[in-house]
Amino acid sequence: MTMKNFLRTSFLSAFCAVAVSGAAQETQTGDSLFVYSKNGTADVFPAALLKGHASSQGRLCVTLNNDSVVYYNESELDSVRTAGPSLADLPVFTSFKFNNKYNAQVFTDVIASIDGDRITASVGAIGKRLTPSFQLSEQGAKVYVDGAEQVSKVLRLRFDGDVVYTIARDGWRIMKHRLVQDEVWSEPSADTEEATAIPLTVDMLSTNAPSNYEDEEGLAMLLDNNPYTFFHSTWGTGEYEKLPLDQNPYLQVDLKEDVQLIRFGYETRYDAARYPMGFTVQASADGAKWVDVQSLTQADGLPYGIGLSFASKTIDLGKAYRHLRFVMTSASYKNYLAMSSFSLYKVTVVKGGDEPTLISPAVYEYTWQPYGRDVTVSVDWLTDKATSVPRIDLNIENGQMISSKDYYLNAEIIIDGAGVWPSMTDSVQVKGRGNTSWSSNPYAKNPYRLKFAAKKKPFGMTAGKSWVLLANKIAGSMMTNAVAQRIAKAVASAGANDIVPVELYINGEYRGSYNFTQHVGFANNSVSLDDETNATLLELDQYFDETYKFRDSYFQLPVNIKEPDLSTYPDYAQQQLIENDFNAFTQKIYSGGAEYEDDMDCEMFARYMLVNMLSQNLELLHPKSVYLYKEDLLSLHSKYIFGPAWDFDWGFGYEGTTSYCQRNAEQNFFTAYYDTGRPFFTNLFYNSDKVKRATYALWTKFLENDFEELLEYVDDYYAFANSSFVHNATKWGDGSKYDTFVSNCKTWLQQHADYIYRNLQTYDLTQEPAIEHGDVNLDGAISVADVVCVMNNILGIENETFDFNQADADENKEITVNDAVHIVALVMQQPANTQRMQLLPRSAATVRPQAFAARIGGVSRVPVKFCIDSEMGYAAVQFDVLLPEGIALQDLSLPDGWQGRAYRIANLGEGRYRVAVYGAANEVLPAGEAVLDLYVTAEGFVAAEHRVLSIDDATLVNAAGEELRLMPRSATFDMDATTGIDAVKDLDATGGDALYLDAPAQGSVKVYTADGRLFRSVNLAGGKQRIALPSGLYIVNNKKILVK
Repeated sequence: MTMKNFLRTSFLSAFCAVAVSGAAQETQTGDSLFVYSKNGTADVFPAALLKGHASSQGRLCVTLNNDSVVYYNESELDSVRTAGPSLADLPVFTSFKFNNKYNAQVFTDVIASIDGDRITASVGAIGKRLTPSFQLSEQGAKVYVDGAEQVSKVLRLRFDGDVVYTIARDGWRIMKHRLVQDEVWSEPSADTEEATAIPLTVDMLSTNAPSNYEDEEGLAMLLDNNPYTFFHSTWGTGEYEKLPLDQNPYLQVDLKEDVQLIRFGYETRYDAARYPMGFTVQASADGAKWVDVQSLTQADGLPYGIGLSFASKTIDLGKAYRHLRFVMTSASYKNYLAMSSFSLYKVTVVKGGDEPTLISPAVYEYTWQPYGRDVTVSVDWLTDKATSVPRIDLNIENGQMISSKDYYLNAEIIIDGAGVWPSMTDSVQVKGRGNTSWSSNPYAKNPYRLKFAAKKKPFGMTAGKSWVLLANKIAGSMMTNAVAQRIAKAVASAGANDIVPVELYINGEYRGSYNFTQHVGFANNSVSLDDETNATLLELDQYFDETYKFRDSYFQLPVNIKEPDLSTYPDYAQQQLIENDFNAFTQKIYSGGAEYEDDMDCEMFARYMLVNMLSQNLELLHPKSVYLYKEDLLSLHSKYIFGPAWDFDWGFGYEGTTSYCQRNAEQNFFTAYYDTGRPFFTNLFYNSDKVKRATYALWTKFLENDFEELLEYVDDYYAFANSSFVHNATKWGDGSKYDTFVSNCKTWLQQHADYIYRNLQTYDLTQEPAIEHGDVNLDGAISVADVVCVMNNILGIENETFDFNQADADENKEITVNDAVHIVALVMQQPANTQRMQLLPRSAATVRPQAFAARIGGVSRVPVKFCIDSEMGYAAVQFDVLLPEGIALQDLSLPDGWQGRAYRIANLGEGRYRVAVYGAANEVLPAGEAVLDLYVTAEGFVAAEHRVLSIDDATLVNAAGEELRLMPRSATFDMDATTGIDAVKDLDATGGDALYLDAPAQGSVKVYTADGRLFRSVNLAGGKQRIALPSGLYIVNNKKILVK
């Protein structure tokens, strides 16, 4: 049947191509039409859509097949042609990669291979959405997928099939038509089904497992219309013997007439969790020979729980039968069949009537799409090719088995990356770990701690010494930690862990399916700090099992001091500092106000809570494995950061139900359990408007951008790890039914996320106005990195990312030094953005302000030591200086090796100063140590507890215009000395294996490093004291002390 296609729009206007000289003659379409404009843009009309074009009264009229017309002013056109540019003239990708900075599941950067218009890459990762980083051959060219512009390092796509990119010059477009509505046909009268209840009587029912308590639990209970009575198969003592556990009980129905189409239904018991979990329907013509017709499980709607109803869909027996059996193939308890009611229906089909007729034809829409080069990107997923997950062999010295959490055993570790990740062999130490997950039986499925002698990169992960093998020994839990940590990665929660499923063998014996992941602690591969001197990592945990621990004074929270390791260097003063600082924090939380929000990173807390709320990790409320850390206890700017999120064995609805992803999808997180953690987290979450706003904004972004990817990850992880789960079942019983977990998990996550989101306090999340100029590298901020990008462009140096319009600050269509000057001014006006800093990749370089003495009414020098790593070439540095009230930043002087660069200082208010140092992008900062001097003035006396100078929001910019984060650091200062190092009268200080002090009376003394940096303040009790310090040279009381 021929149908006319209707066009949704009948008129299209454009101002694209460039002028035609003279009047063009009307041309019939044998070729595509290219309309070029004087400003460099172009419109393309494919021959298949084009009826013709003509010049009339100074206008070019292009007529499409649907008789709509596109008009152009000929004065704006350059030419009209039937030939387009050659393929060689179109812009191309010059680089295409998947950078691990922007792809949490990719441990090592993947550089794609570009071969003409095809790009290929092999990726070893679980989860098939990726964010590519790319560069183009032409400035101003843009990249599109299905008409949507793609931004390098920002947008994510799923690469489970070929992805076609279009590289187009700005303003180049092609007319296309697409189907927007299929033809509409009338619906024929559809066949319908009529179900008629079959009146059942007790004499029609029989079973191979009759009840020993016929009057209370017999078959008649199925037909008495009382939901509180039930039939129960043979149990207890009496006339009938219980069926062996390998036999299945059935309910037989002998009908008075033949049936072919049936439905059946039942209700589970209301008073106990004994319910069917699987049925097979059988049919027989004579009651002797039986045929299996259909099996049903939870996937078919069988209800798992108390007091629930089931109604089957129509079952076609294949032909008419008179005898039916409903054989229970699985049960919640033993092989007991228990039901409150049973019903059966005969189904008849009523045939429909008329043939369909066409109501409306298909509708097509003509639209502009980017015109340019199409490039196909294909990702070869190594997980799809792998025949198994990676294998880890631990061959322990002398063939010992791991039987203790207290001491390590020496072992050889062999990692087979399964062709997905790199393999490795090394020596390692191993011991047990965990609380309830650990068993004293060394042959149980126990979790383990691994420690290398030096930092290693197993599976290509960030290098670290300490790692963990999670056993996931609770039945049904082998995906819970992986899914939860994927949530943590999606929202960039602090210290989020990587997860790789592995097969573990110890001394050649298979031990089960495990997760390989990082050990939580201060380390390069977990909580990464460049200076742990005054940092602390705390764990709120009811097991309260560390040597150094305390309970806070307000909530009675059990607090383990995980870092620093005070067992190595016992230090009562440091322990007391930690306790006092945390108590000051919890006191503000306990008071009921919002003052505490200044002492913690609210954004990171919102991320931490999203991970735990979505995974329903109720262990926060009776705290177990709740981590938080503070980078600098002596710094006024340093805040508590919650994370890493850890241990989800009891999450996903398990707590209180002992089943995963089946119940409590609409349970309020904060009222589900009461213990010391509940008032603490309730106050933290609800008493701060800043926290609630950050939470709502984060959830909104997560559900819009990341939730679908999370559900995909559940499928992707299962597809890769299922063979390991099945193998685990042969050893430990758990692992054969994870397809059910996957289905339940995705449904439960959707329901739970919807419930949480609709119960959050809502906020107006009106977006900040888009940045018009200055964000040259398109990272969402204006910083000195953008200045470097502009300087690179002026000097002809390639940038990682460069946006011409953002760089053209003066809008004169040229990039000049004047644009750089404009952008520098913008940089110095930007507000502090600690949240953004947390997300930047970390530099190996360090910055550290040194202790100094501030003189009232005078100028004091503050040495700021930079240690520039040799691996990167840095072109610029930016940082904020935080000063207490009464201290002001006046100027700075650059190190000798930095001379010739420009710098700017801006007062942002409230004691915050912005410093930017930059120069020619091809002149990088020399590697090694360099001291930049700040000059500050003191207007008056500053109380001792406020004498802190901090370097915050610090970044270095590499020569490609990319920012890397420097860790914030602080220094204390004195007010009454010129050197900052004072002597204490009659104090005797000596070295050795520790610092030994002998003081005639109570007081305090400061310990400095050899370079003059304040290391620690020590309270003197009077008499002799031993202070444990790391090895090194110190200055105490103006005397050099060597600690070995």
